[in-house]
Amino acid sequence: MNRSDGKKQETGLLPVDVQPCAKGLYIRGMRSLHMAVLVAPALGLSLLCTSCATVLSRNKYDVHVRSEPSGADYRITDRKGRVVKEGTTPDIVRLKASAGYFRKAIYRVDLMKADREPAHALLVARIDGWYWVNIPFFPMASMLIIDPLSGSMFTLRKQAVFEYLPLAP
Repeated sequence: MNRSDGKKQETGLLPVDVQPCAKGLYIRGMRSLHMAVLVAPALGLSLLCTSCATVLSRNKYDVHVRSEPSGADYRITDRKGRVVKEGTTPDIVRLKASAGYFRKAIYRVDLMKADREPAHALLVARIDGWYWVNIPFFPMASMLIIDPLSGSMFTLRKQAVFEYLPLAP
């Protein structure tokens, strides 16, 4: 099937040009085949390098804030004491699970109502289970850069705050 006259030859898959050169025959179209051979593994590697927690999890969670009796005022503060949200129960608040690079979020929820004892609850983020799935794939980029920066490294497992406010003495 080798032709030295430089005419197109049908190979059954793709038409290619076969031309003589100093090292034998040059087949035009082989460059794209070589590129495909190089690009396919790179694409596959990039898919493996994506961080599992970033792709399969979230970095913000809806937290239900409720009290008995309802109608209590609440204040949510972060680990630095900054007020994140204030409102009245029942309510749904969206909170971040991360407080920065490799820092889990910690929230304090204070509930207050007239003639009732105040109550508080802590919300502490935990490492997301999807974070550990990075180990067999590409742990350096996924575990040290992508998941911690995206905030998906952590999860808020406790997604509801319910406190009973007893009568004040």
